[in-house]
Amino acid sequence: MEEWSTYAVGNFIPFTAEVYLRLIERVNAAWWPLHLATTVIGIGALALAFTGRRLAGPLLALLWGWAAYGFLQQFYVNLNWASVWFARGFYLQALLLTLLIFTTHQGSKVPPARLRSGVLLAALGLFWPLISLIGRGTLRQTEVVGIHADPTTIFALGVILLMQRGWWLWVLLPMPLLWCLISGLSLWVLGQFQAGLLLAAPMTAILGLCWRTPKE
Repeated sequence: MEEWSTYAVGNFIPFTAEVYLRLIERVNAAWWPLHLATTVIGIGALALAFTGRRLAGPLLALLWGWAAYGFLQQFYVNLNWASVWFARGFYLQALLLTLLIFTTHQGSKVPPARLRSGVLLAALGLFWPLISLIGRGTLRQTEVVGIHADPTTIFALGVILLMQRGWWLWVLLPMPLLWCLISGLSLWVLGQFQAGLLLAAPMTAILGLCWRTPKE
C-alpha cells in the first residue's frame, strides 16, 4: 500500500508532451483534407440537433467511429496500449449514437440551462482547432472534431445534451465524461492548457442537466 501511495498521475503517462504533439502532427498529415469533411458533418449534426432531427445521431456516430479508428486505433495505440480499449469504447458509443435514429423525438423542447451548456460545449468542440492553434502556435498541431478524440468528445457531449432526453441520455453520457477525465488528466500532466477545458466539460454538462429555473 505504501508503494502505491508514492505514485502520481504522471507515472501512468508513458510519453512526453513532445512525443504527443508529434503524434498529432502525424495524424493531421495522414488524414488531411478529411478534416474539412468531418467539420462539415459536425456542423450538420449540430444544426439537426437543434430541431431534434433523428439524423443527428448517425452523423455524430460517424465522427466517433472515425476518431476511434483514425486516431485511437491507428496512432494513439503506439503511445498507450490502453488505447485499444478506448477505441472499443468509442465504437460502442458510435453504435449507441446510431440507435438515436430510433429514439430521438423530433422537435422536443430543451430546458434553457441544458441548451446553454449544450451549445457551449458543441461550439467549443468545433472551435477546438483555433484553441489548439492559439496554445501551440502551429497548424500542424491543431485538433479537429471527427479526427482527434478530444474535440470529438466535447462536441458530442454538447450535441447529446441538445438532442436526447430521459434514460437514454444517461446511457450516452458515461463514455464522453470518462474520456474528458482521462484525457484531461493526461494533458494536465503534459502541461497542455487544453486540459482545463477537458476537465471543465463534464462539470458544464452536469450543471446544465441539474440547473433548474423557477419556470421549469
